[in-house]
Amino acid sequence: MFDDLLKYEFADNVVEAFFYDSEAKVIEMYYDYIYENETIEKPCKLVISNWKDARSKQYGIGVYQSLESHLGIIDMILHVEAQGNRVEMIVTMLGGRDIILVFTSPEVKLDFENLKR
Repeated sequence: MFDDLLKYEFADNVVEAFFYDSEAKVIEMYYDYIYENETIEKPCKLVISNWKDARSKQYGIGVYQSLESHLGIIDMILHVEAQGNRVEMIVTMLGGRDIILVFTSPEVKLDFENLKR
């Protein structure tokens, strides 16, 4: 289900722009480049949308709560794991907090086409 997501390496790649729409259930993260065995030198947009459920928690602390409970502006993705219908991401927010985001049954898309910033 998330094969495209898993063949790329997002770890420690700074998010250049971030968009979140809670009503439409869409998160977009923009990068200047991405890794796939080697660096692909072109802009990329990672879109996570239409999830059935989304939760968050501070890394190493507490229990999962609503996505908005811990979500801020995503600065960097540290780790991505996808299993079955679930995507888990460890991200760093502006200000340095590490957060775990868990999406159940999301649509995940990588876009390399016609990105202008």
